Amino acid sequence: IPSQTSAHLRGQSPFKKKDYLFEANDLKDCDHLIVVCGHAITVAESLDSVEAKDSVWSLLPYQRNQDLPPTFVSHIRAGVEAADADPKSLLIFSGGQTRPTAGPRSEGLSYWLVAEHFGWWESEHDVHKRAVIEDFAKDSFENLLFSICRFNEIVGHYPTRVTVVGYTFKAYRFESLHRPALGIEKENFHYIGLQPDLHSKFDLLKAEQGELENAVKLFSEDNYGCFDEALSSKRNERNPYRRTMPYRLSCPELVPLLDWCGPGVFSGELPWDI
Repeated sequence: IPSQTSAHLRGQSPFKKKDYLFEANDLKDCDHLIVVCGHAITVAESLDSVEAKDSVWSLLPYQRNQDLPPTFVSHIRAGVEAADADPKSLLIFSGGQTRPTAGPRSEGLSYWLVAEHFGWWESEHDVHKRAVIEDFAKDSFENLLFSICRFNEIVGHYPTRVTVVGYTFKAYRFESLHRPALGIEKENFHYIGLQPDLHSKFDLLKAEQGELENAVKLFSEDNYGCFDEALSSKRNERNPYRRTMPYRLSCPELVPLLDWCGPGVFSGELPWDI
């Protein structure tokens, strides 16, 4: 019988897939939302070597040859482990059909399938039965907002705690910009930041500079990403299949927030106490 280590070295999942039976009615007591933000889409028929090879993923030019697949998988695993540590959590892999080169596949579903491929890393508390996708988000703000709404769709109420998994260099964007823009209290918000390996080809300095110029500065002036030309055009580019998010229907109480473009932070009533 091959060992888990040898299977891993051959690019195969060392874990057995879980039997899958999802029942939303069993999740009514969940109060903790865990969001894993998607950054790429799988396109290969097989997910063997998904943690090692660029060719398994549809990558943008700046993502290629940066040793990013191990980081994508580390984010997915961190989300699974955080959910395993809290049986009252709902894990949401968030990210839409953002790549015209990937076909109508979503980041959210890609991440879910990777977790399934690895057997949910043998989680002890049936994380696979508490994991769903959100497949309309086109940027980090929508990852958070849409996942809060998706939580309500599944559970029947809004979360009281939120955890986000992403790159360490994006922590400020979430903690200091997106969180207050959505009226989430600091003590109820947790960010799990992970970086690519220091010995990888990933250009961290360039990524940090890009984060400051292309995200932090823009979201600081446009909290909701709707009137800044760069932010709004990026959302349009990331919606090649012209999909319309459904949350105005499923979370009608959020329509004022979904429509808010400023100026300033939304001051209306929010249906959560986070």
